[in-house]
Amino acid sequence: MCGCPEHRTGSAARPAPEVSISKTQRRYQVGYISVRHENSKTHMTTYYSRIPSLHLKGDWLAEAGFDTGASVTVKISEGCLTLIAERDEVQELREELYQVKQVVKGMKVGISGVLREV
Repeated sequence: MCGCPEHRTGSAARPAPEVSISKTQRRYQVGYISVRHENSKTHMTTYYSRIPSLHLKGDWLAEAGFDTGASVTVKISEGCLTLIAERDEVQELREELYQVKQVVKGMKVGISGVLREV
C-alpha cells in the first residue's frame, strides 16, 4: 500500500511491485523555469516570469510503478502532493474517451451545419 487515501480506505488496491523500492523517501528542492511572454501581434518578448518547477528523476520512479510514458494523477492539498500512477486500463479508457469526444465534436459540427441550411 502506498499510504494515499484511496488505498487507506480500501478501494481498488494495486498489486505489490515486483521490485523493492530502494529508498522510500527522497528530498528535492523546488526550482523554477522561465516563461517567455510576448505581444500577440508583434511576437516580441514583453517580459519573462519565473514559475515554480519540480523535476523528479531516477530509477526509483520505475521501481515505484512510474514507468516512462505512464500517466500520472497529481492530487493537491496544502503542503502535500500525492502522485498516483495510472494503470494501463485507466490510460486506455482515457484514450478511448478522448476519441469518443472527438467523434461527438465532429457530429456537433455536422449537425449545426445541417441546421443552418434548414
